[in-house]
Amino acid sequence: EEVRRRALVATTGLMMELAESGAGTHEEVRHEVARNLEILPGSDVKNRAVLELMYSETYGRQPEPDYARSAQLQEEFLEKYTPLNEGGVVQRELNTALRQAGMFHRMAGNLETGRYYFERVLAEVPADTRDHFRGYHPHSQALLGLAILEEEAGNHAKGREYRARLVRDYPDQIAGRQALHRNPELLQYRLDMDE
Repeated sequence: EEVRRRALVATTGLMMELAESGAGTHEEVRHEVARNLEILPGSDVKNRAVLELMYSETYGRQPEPDYARSAQLQEEFLEKYTPLNEGGVVQRELNTALRQAGMFHRMAGNLETGRYYFERVLAEVPADTRDHFRGYHPHSQALLGLAILEEEAGNHAKGREYRARLVRDYPDQIAGRQALHRNPELLQYRLDMDE
């Protein structure tokens, strides 16, 4: 039974990948999530959380994105699942939702709310969770988001500082590698910060 429930979630994840590649639609993913939520028992908090998190992303990732809707759904997810996180059962999903709330708010133009969530990521998500995110550690994504926010506001020195922190602290993460590849001079900036 447990394997069957995990297979429902994995199948939905594959549908999400197909939608991302243009071979499917995000609307199909939402229908699949709704169908599977009817099948999964309410006690299966982990699998239900993974499905709802996928659902919340679809609006911001569809061809005509609704970033504000995805941001709102991230906040609703945090409100719903934080009290259900007994023993850290959905900690990874909560950490992801915090980061995505910042990302989708920034993309929707809600810059200060985006900043609020990125700063929460840095304050609340443990730094030693690299293996849980396969190259997308929430800290690295939050630092990148804060750098973009500062640069869009014209604060290029502060943006550069965030990017240097990203390269210094998360060189093994995708955002850190991309930042260094695009701006090799950040390596010297990082070394200067370490002195």
